Amino acid sequence: MGDVSIYKILSAIYERAERQSVLEGLEPAMWRALEAAIKIHSHGLTITVDGLDYLQGGEPASLDFCKRLKAIVASHRTMKCILLFRLDDKPCPVEARQFVLDSTYNSDDVRYFVEDSVSSSKEFMNLKEQDKQTIVQKVSRLSAGTFLSADLMLQLLKGEKTLSGILQALETLPKALPDLIQKLSSVVNFKNPDTSLILSSLLVAERPLTLLELKSLVEMDIGSCSHSERFTSIEDDIHNSCGPLVTIRDGVVRFSHHSIKEHLLHLASSGKLPWSIKDAHQRLATRCLAYVKVSLEDWSPEPVFECGWDSIQGKSLADLTKEHHLLEYSTRYWVAHFRKSHMYESKGKYTCTSEFKACFPKSSLLALIEGRWWEVQTSANDAMEMHLLALELRKSILGEKHKSVVQCYINLGRIRRELSDHIKASECYFDAWTISQHISGEKSTVIMACAKAYSEIITRTIVTTHTEFTSRTVQIYKYIWTSHKHTHGAAHEETIKYATYLATLYIQLKELEKAATVYREIHKTCVEKYGHLHELTITITRSLTTVLQRLSKHEE
Repeated sequence: MGDVSIYKILSAIYERAERQSVLEGLEPAMWRALEAAIKIHSHGLTITVDGLDYLQGGEPASLDFCKRLKAIVASHRTMKCILLFRLDDKPCPVEARQFVLDSTYNSDDVRYFVEDSVSSSKEFMNLKEQDKQTIVQKVSRLSAGTFLSADLMLQLLKGEKTLSGILQALETLPKALPDLIQKLSSVVNFKNPDTSLILSSLLVAERPLTLLELKSLVEMDIGSCSHSERFTSIEDDIHNSCGPLVTIRDGVVRFSHHSIKEHLLHLASSGKLPWSIKDAHQRLATRCLAYVKVSLEDWSPEPVFECGWDSIQGKSLADLTKEHHLLEYSTRYWVAHFRKSHMYESKGKYTCTSEFKACFPKSSLLALIEGRWWEVQTSANDAMEMHLLALELRKSILGEKHKSVVQCYINLGRIRRELSDHIKASECYFDAWTISQHISGEKSTVIMACAKAYSEIITRTIVTTHTEFTSRTVQIYKYIWTSHKHTHGAAHEETIKYATYLATLYIQLKELEKAATVYREIHKTCVEKYGHLHELTITITRSLTTVLQRLSKHEE
């Protein structure tokens, strides 16, 4: 903590990730940062890594991780490393001293856990003490020192309504963890609409969902794309539909254990559930957008060039997310779920369902919030891909001449400038400028902002031939010049600057007559405003003279 040298290394890696379009090489850079940190603070240092078996990439990734970590530890004699994971009869990925936890080490702890659970659970409250002890002894023995097995056994017993049912269930409790999870799943009706929606959403969600987010999700009526309030308790709805598979803690809904999530993922992937993983993503993407459509239907502000946010209609972004509980999740992740659904085939290819189109929000505010959040929640390259897909979907569903499309082009242009893709950034600003002129009033500030952003990029580019690119630039320079003449006056510094840009571009294109026409107008204005001997007048006179000489118009 507080080491400036380590901070500088990590800061450089972060900035590199923001700039570059590919992320290859960043992991080795992170390992080098770790080595640098350890070199400074290795004395007496112990690193503990838990959950190695859940590392993304599976066994190969775990093996590579262990080898890298062992190489670092081996180079520092006073340093230690502890790895915690389940081997499941597999060999240890690296040569190390192994300490296997079996039932003899934590059997007492498991028993205390079972005793506490039985004594504090309302389901067992009316049982006699002798019956409670029977449950404690049986579960403690069958669980073989495994907390998860003990907890799952208790969850199964809680589903029984009578003492005889509990005692009978005790005799048939599975011992193996996979069998326990299977039996636990068998008591749930996956065809029940609430069960299907809640479990499928939790299964594919990018992060755990809160109670209020799930409540918002289940209250959406997709058929009419409207909000249908429930009068039942969301906690009761979750408990009744999902049983022991999920748990609610501190207002957050999660699977009771990662193993249960893995089991359901396996069932869904192998076609043993009424819905597939892609079905789940499609349903969640559609419901998220339906929620946004209903929540923001009265919000359609003009496109904004900067992604900053003060307030709109007197409300801040924090006010909006506090009022609309699912707005933040929906905005951040709807694209991720769309990509993993049946609708998305490959990059640039997708087929939207009629239901998805009907639920797609028209509010330009969603695109504005996307521009604010996407650029900080992921790398610039990933954000660019998200904005690209969001843009294509909006053009396809809402049509090209729409405020949301303009905002998407602005978002995309800003990201591409960050990635130093200046030509494509200029194309985004040009498209935003073009559409804005059709849908926004003449006084709209975003039209001029897009034109100037385009100009800032193009003024660094040397042009020698006619292309679509140069045609666009001529249009932009003409627009800014004409606009500034009306707003600032013909002799204003900014007006003359953009007129000069236009004349210079005509010279580069060898369109000397047009360049001369522009210079004549500027020259006349400067003479009238400043006189013949002013520095600016002299500069414009020289430029005009040079062009006239090239046109052989010596008499002028």
